Amino acid sequence: MTRIGLGKPALLVALCALPVFLDVYQAHVVVLIFVFAIVAIGLSLVMGFGGQVNLAQAAFFGTGAYAAGILSGPFGWNPWLAAPVAIGLTCLVALVAGVPALRIQSHYLGIVSLGLAIAFASVLTNATITGGASGLTKIPPLQIPGVDMTDEYNYYYFALIVLIAVFAFSTFIASTTLGRRFRAMRDDSLAAGAAGIEIPVYRMLAFLLAGLLCGVAGVLYAHLIRYVSPASFGLSAMFRLLPMVILGGQDSTWAAVVGPALPIPSRHLPPRSPPSHRLQYGTPSLAHLSW
Repeated sequence: MTRIGLGKPALLVALCALPVFLDVYQAHVVVLIFVFAIVAIGLSLVMGFGGQVNLAQAAFFGTGAYAAGILSGPFGWNPWLAAPVAIGLTCLVALVAGVPALRIQSHYLGIVSLGLAIAFASVLTNATITGGASGLTKIPPLQIPGVDMTDEYNYYYFALIVLIAVFAFSTFIASTTLGRRFRAMRDDSLAAGAAGIEIPVYRMLAFLLAGLLCGVAGVLYAHLIRYVSPASFGLSAMFRLLPMVILGGQDSTWAAVVGPALPIPSRHLPPRSPPSHRLQYGTPSLAHLSW
């Protein structure tokens, strides 16, 4: 029997009431935290639980965002029809990126996935359909009858619902046989294989789950910002994602949710001076890591 306790309901109530105390821009920043929390949860599943060194997570995220933006923008699709297609394309890209995991592991897999991320950024910069280095503009907002999805507060609650669903899904995965086999594969793939776990299948499943959640986050991001550019999904984005998962433990879904709450505000809420910016980012990160 799972114990709920008072902490989770209290946190949910606090998150529901939070927009009352935020201005429009602060609400926008919190929505960004929700979006990157979904990306971090996907990275936690593939790296923390599955043990696969994946440095192409930002590329998965960008695939979802660009696919949603291109289909609903230049192609004129309804955003709700474009969303599942964008998520499906992201899953396909994640599976392709996971193929090297069938042959190589550890830092070798990290190098290969990093190369894929660099290649993805180069394609975004040079392709015509993506808008090149200037990015893709005029992405339409999501449409819900009777709800203005261009309003930051409405989008806040929509993103919160999606984050709760993703968190519940990942927690469920971690507690099932699939999650236990992921951890066995991570801890000792030879022993897990000897016990009957089909290691290649579960490695690909780990990448598939990462792609699925990145696709969801990419769709949310594209229709929130309504502009995407290669700079948002390059190497710098990947190296911002890693601390979000590593801080507090890679195999902790809660850590993946809390992780973006440290660096995202420091980047988007302007400090008074550059030194305070560094302190604002570094001090909470070190404190969280020590804790």
